Amino acid sequence: MQIRLSRQERQQIDELLSGGVQPVRVVIRALVLRQMDDGRSTVEAGAGVGASAKVAWAIGKRYLEGGLERALYDAPRPGQRPLLDAEQGQRIIAMVCGPPPAGRARWTVRLIAHEAVKRKLVGHMAPETVRILLQSHDLTQLPQLRRQVLYLQRGYSEVFTTNPCIRCRSGVPGRAAEAR
Repeated sequence: MQIRLSRQERQQIDELLSGGVQPVRVVIRALVLRQMDDGRSTVEAGAGVGASAKVAWAIGKRYLEGGLERALYDAPRPGQRPLLDAEQGQRIIAMVCGPPPAGRARWTVRLIAHEAVKRKLVGHMAPETVRILLQSHDLTQLPQLRRQVLYLQRGYSEVFTTNPCIRCRSGVPGRAAEAR
């Protein structure tokens, strides 16, 4: 397999290798491409960097098919579908910003999951999903948030000049949007 890098591509590889911290995969791929550009075979190029001939051949093939970027970097992966869509997350955050169910002093992660299913906001929800949702909205301090909501419900609005759900960042109308 013949690889011929352009002057600009050689310069990009040299900058990449002489620059700061790079993922090991990218460095190995760059070294293989450089060696193949110097006229080495896939077997020699792979052995020179501690990779197999098959790996070196695959890097060369990716370069020929898609250019330098394709040879050095992996294509983005689709990943797992999010467990909650944006609307479901906003509704759950709005629920948490309100008072807990009757007979409960505060929201817990399990209670939020149970109430979200009970109120048909989601079909099924694990407590871990609730924890991640709350963490992504900076609502990990539920007791403090609940205290602020209680002050507002009791008429002490002058204590807090901003909405207690200011940290929600959820875009729930009347909450996080007011603070921005």
